[in-house]
Amino acid sequence: MQGRSIQKSVRRVARWLTVLAVISEGGGVAWAQGAADGSLPLVRGVLEAPEIATLSAEVPGRLLALAPREGDRFAKGDELARFDCTPLEAQLRSAEATLRRANLELGSRGQLAKLGSMGKLDVGIAAADAAAAKAEVALRRFQVEKCVVLAPFDGWVVARRANAHEVLSPGEPILDIIGGGTPIVRMIVPSVWLKWLKPTWPLTFTIDETGASLAAKVVRLGAQVDPVSQTVPVFARLQLTERDPVRPGMSGSAEFQRPDAGQVDAAQ
Repeated sequence: MQGRSIQKSVRRVARWLTVLAVISEGGGVAWAQGAADGSLPLVRGVLEAPEIATLSAEVPGRLLALAPREGDRFAKGDELARFDCTPLEAQLRSAEATLRRANLELGSRGQLAKLGSMGKLDVGIAAADAAAAKAEVALRRFQVEKCVVLAPFDGWVVARRANAHEVLSPGEPILDIIGGGTPIVRMIVPSVWLKWLKPTWPLTFTIDETGASLAAKVVRLGAQVDPVSQTVPVFARLQLTERDPVRPGMSGSAEFQRPDAGQVDAAQ
């Protein structure tokens, strides 16, 4: 829970820093009107991971192994952590034994019922006991499966929140991870740009940390306009090659392709 709160706070701060940066760069309301030479002003943006998650313990127990370290990459389905689930495995074996006994009892009563020596009520009670035992086995198997934490997607380890040999309770965080896919550029633009700005709109994003200028396209627009700053979030996807070293958290400036008069009129 604390990890999610930290992530939300970081995102919130990043969004407001982006708003302040673009407004400061463009000079308040005049920023929305464009530069004197007719070009659109540069817009600050931040790279965000396509997927973010905090993996937590789902069963109580001692953490036997925690495979990845901070910065390590992993693939979907890789084992990231393993708990000592000896007590849960013992409970599963007990539940399976109870199920076998319940099935034997049900079969025996069913045979006696065919011979007229057992009533339907007794057979029904045995069937209910067998169903309850089967459900208990399913629950115990589910718990044992949670003793191994598997990667939900391809990605990177951001931080380790626990260590091997520690005893954890359900809900305690283990790892902060992010998806290894193409980062999404998050920007804040003037809401008046909604007259012409649409998904697939082209732009060029220059990354501060590397100096690389990469082509990108808008993939979606924010669902709500900020009535105070009169801005709206915009998300774009970079067109990367394997040689482009990008990481979530990098920042840069976006240059949007300026619409012509016909595109603005059509939008209106």
